[in-house]
Amino acid sequence: IDKKRLAEINERARKCNVKEGILSSAKDALGVQYISPFAIAINSSNSIVAMLTSLPAVIGPISQIFGSKKIGKKSRKSIVMKNVLMESFVWIFFILICLLFQRNILVFYLPFFVLFFLCVYEIFNGLGYPAWFSWTGDLINERHRGRWFSKRSLILGTISLVLALISAFFLDTLKENGRIIEGFIVLFSLAFIFRILSYKAFKKMYEPKIEVEKKDYFSFC
Repeated sequence: IDKKRLAEINERARKCNVKEGILSSAKDALGVQYISPFAIAINSSNSIVAMLTSLPAVIGPISQIFGSKKIGKKSRKSIVMKNVLMESFVWIFFILICLLFQRNILVFYLPFFVLFFLCVYEIFNGLGYPAWFSWTGDLINERHRGRWFSKRSLILGTISLVLALISAFFLDTLKENGRIIEGFIVLFSLAFIFRILSYKAFKKMYEPKIEVEKKDYFSFC
């Protein structure tokens, strides 16, 4: 591929990356941010709610260590897409937990299911993140990388804030009407849809060839 053609492909991939980021941010704003409030709504104990914050904070980084070892052995695009797809299916289980709570089925165990599936979510998210970061970094010229990421973060942060405010108002309205679980079903369903759309956005994105050298590896040993 000549340089001009390659530059055009990279530009399209960067735009697609921003679109994917918007979809992913929507998934976080409507889904991930409401896992703890959902756990409280289904009468989870204080210890479960605390673990919803602490356990994922440990599992995520550990998963990233294992995810980074896959880079260079498999296509980064395939690593990301596989984990994004698996991550998206986790939202179906959160929706099922909502339905079980509504029908008063296995109510005692549901908070533990929430904790378990959030950990599963963090594992898939962590496994795919190093490949995503490496892939995205290769799409951007090193001189412009910081500025590009800052602009991307500003766009995604603004969208996340707006969606968080809308979803909070939506849930609060349903709570007053005693229908808050239905609200969580809607939010988790949207999170699932946005993650599937995110997966489709990754399919359209160009992946530059990666060249891994010995000096790129890091070890404490």
